[in-house]
Amino acid sequence: MYSHPHPDRDLFLGWQYGLETDAAALSAAVFDDVAELGGEVLKIVHQEFWPDYFPHVEEEGLRAGHFEELQAMQGQRGTYCAGAMVDCELTGTVAAWAKKLVNTYFTNA
Repeated sequence: MYSHPHPDRDLFLGWQYGLETDAAALSAAVFDDVAELGGEVLKIVHQEFWPDYFPHVEEEGLRAGHFEELQAMQGQRGTYCAGAMVDCELTGTVAAWAKKLVNTYFTNA
């Protein structure tokens, strides 16, 4: 997946699944993918790897009330937490949580 967040710059962002041990192959794939689309990669500016697919709350944090604490912060400074941050990437629960959030905080808006 690629993104071009700043149309005035020749800088694109890309996301790939892979291991750090495959860094060279992943970089080569970027050059190949972009060439296949008719473009040219001049260089890869930054490549970063996360050891886990996503950060998650350990059992100790769950027992200590992590999600209750997160819920208590809803709306502070005009910020609301929704999406995969609170439900581990399951599409159905992402949508359900977002719907509940809107119904809880924005029904009278």
